[in-house]
Amino acid sequence: MKYKKFLIALILVLFFGIVNSAPTVLVNNPNGSQYIKATYTIDFNVTDIDANSIDDSNLMAFIYYSATQGAFTTLISDLNLMDTANCDDQNFASMNNCTYSWNTTAISDGNYFVDVNVVNRQADGTYRDDGSDSSNTSFRIDNTAPTTSWDANELWQASDVNIHLTCNDSGSGCTGGDANTTYRIDSDSSDTVSYGSWLTYDTNIFITADGNWAIDFNSTDRAGNIGDTNTFYVLIDQTAPSTSWDGNHNTWQSMDANIHLTCSDATSGCSSTKYRLDTNSATGISYGAWTTYDTNILISSDGNYAIDFNSLDNAGNYGDSNVFYILIDQTAPVVTISNPTDGSSQTSTGVTLVYSATNTGNINKYYVQVDSNGWVDNSTNLSYDFNNLSTASHTFYVIAQTISDVNSSTASVTINVTSPPASNTGGPNYCVAQYGNICDENEECTGSWLTAMDSNRCCSVECTPPTEEICGNGFCAGDENSSNCPADCPTKTKEIILEKIISKKPTSEEMRNKLTEVGASKNAIEKASQALGKTTVSRTIRVEKVTDNITGEVTYQTTMTININNPGKKKTNIKIIEFIPKSVALNASQIKSDFEFTILKEDPVIQFSLDEVNSNQTKNIIYTVSNEVTNQAINEMTAPIVAEFAEEEPLTDLCEGIDCDDLNPCTQDSCNSATGECTYTNLTDGTSCGTNKECKQGECLAKSVSVDGEKEKPKETDFTPFIVLIIIIIIAGIAYYYFKIKKSKNNLTYKK
Repeated sequence: MKYKKFLIALILVLFFGIVNSAPTVLVNNPNGSQYIKATYTIDFNVTDIDANSIDDSNLMAFIYYSATQGAFTTLISDLNLMDTANCDDQNFASMNNCTYSWNTTAISDGNYFVDVNVVNRQADGTYRDDGSDSSNTSFRIDNTAPTTSWDANELWQASDVNIHLTCNDSGSGCTGGDANTTYRIDSDSSDTVSYGSWLTYDTNIFITADGNWAIDFNSTDRAGNIGDTNTFYVLIDQTAPSTSWDGNHNTWQSMDANIHLTCSDATSGCSSTKYRLDTNSATGISYGAWTTYDTNILISSDGNYAIDFNSLDNAGNYGDSNVFYILIDQTAPVVTISNPTDGSSQTSTGVTLVYSATNTGNINKYYVQVDSNGWVDNSTNLSYDFNNLSTASHTFYVIAQTISDVNSSTASVTINVTSPPASNTGGPNYCVAQYGNICDENEECTGSWLTAMDSNRCCSVECTPPTEEICGNGFCAGDENSSNCPADCPTKTKEIILEKIISKKPTSEEMRNKLTEVGASKNAIEKASQALGKTTVSRTIRVEKVTDNITGEVTYQTTMTININNPGKKKTNIKIIEFIPKSVALNASQIKSDFEFTILKEDPVIQFSLDEVNSNQTKNIIYTVSNEVTNQAINEMTAPIVAEFAEEEPLTDLCEGIDCDDLNPCTQDSCNSATGECTYTNLTDGTSCGTNKECKQGECLAKSVSVDGEKEKPKETDFTPFIVLIIIIIIAGIAYYYFKIKKSKNNLTYKK
């Protein structure tokens, strides 16, 4: 078409001549079906045989753009073509190429034509001999960048993400030519961004791995406009959170359970933690409603409680439910002794102690003893045999201990063991007949006490009167005093006038208020809150009246014993804060203790420290005040607060499941928890191992001494040989007599 126009122009020139001929114009670009933006170069050719030098300054070009071809609607620019900046040179006698840089940014996007009109300008300013040309077909101006959308979201989600990108452009469009959509994806799953290379989008982008992934994307339209880069974040978390707790699972404890739940989720983070508590304190389970966890769960009632809890993360993943059991028993059992009857009497030297206790299902063991002979661990047996009791009054004691280490009050009965009545068989009194030594109650036996059927005070030697009163025998005799015998007659005597054991526990609110009172930090209060319920703290208070036996002066001393029991893991660096009211001590200077303490306030408030308390161990802290503390003052005291401690994981006990019992009552059986090896140590010779039996070199043998453990009874004379000799003599005499008579009869003469 361009060449056709040129040929027509050439024919006209040849036909009409070269004098006063009109210029010819040929628009090269834009010449239709193009997409242009920003600054575009308009390109056209001009031929005018009248304009062949720079002296001809009358050749002008008017450039328009129009929505209709040849409409010459809007002037883009008027040019003097003799300006060398626009054309190749100034000789238009032959075809000359001219250009113009057209800034299209202010023009509305749309379809247009370029119209070029070239004329000769006369001296009077009028124009003649014009020539023009237009774009053959329309072109499109597109200065608007495309936009790109996606169909994902920036919220945490618990599934793979399948992303679709969509380019939007109402001008030149998003397809064809160099139009495309590109993206790049973060390669770091954490909050840090590390982009990979740019990729051309095709149909979708699929992301499956958990993490926080950044994605950049944009589009380029057909006109070459590049859209803004969009940065979004793909958040994927398909891993459920986990929830841990710090309670004691399926282990009886003698304190409130203060439970803390901790949610862990490494990706989207934890949204909430919920729990539900068993409302049935027996072995059955009856869950209550789900409750959102905040800071702690406090259970203070006795019983067997199930707890179920789990967590939800920010992506909507639910963690597994966790079911644990909390066993609380803070109630002391009550022991009842059914045999023997309190106040009864008997002649037998053996007693079978029979007893029972409430809380039977939770009883761990029973301790029994007679008089003050030491406690015996009787396991869970409900009876125990005491033998070889002396003729005297005897008191039997029983204490029950629960699995949660709560002791009952001591139950006791007292009986009298008396001598049996004398034999009514008419035979001699054995002790009198053999030894003649039956001692009175106040007499002593320097020999051996012998067991006899008719007396329990049978002495192998003559009875002796009681030992004369001497200093140091524990009795202050009439002629003794604090000067000549301070051992038996001390200068001061003490009398207990009040003794109480208080196991009051601080509430969470009381603890916070008290710690705030002494200026504790928020962190310290939080630590104390976490410690609540992990130890059992009680206080024993003893008020004593002290009398000076010389001057008669009376003073008072109050002894406070803080008992810290640890039923859980080993605890170290324990801090115990004691708030003491002024009715007990006016200031800290009145407090005396062998335990080092820190004065937090002179009011007074003091803090004790313990290096460690092992699992299932109880430690005592003792301090005194030189005042008579009343019941009212005691009731004003708040419970000691365990403000801080660290917990250690228990060492593995290799003895678990190993039975070292060798069934030998004369060995001490033990297991080394570090090695799991059993050791057997012989008990001291003479240790009782059964009725009339004792240990010797690790063996249980019959006793070679009397029941009372004194010297062996002298051996009786063995008359057996004498009896045998007498029998032989008698037999010999009979034989002699028999043979003598027979001989006599044989010598008789009968009369005829």
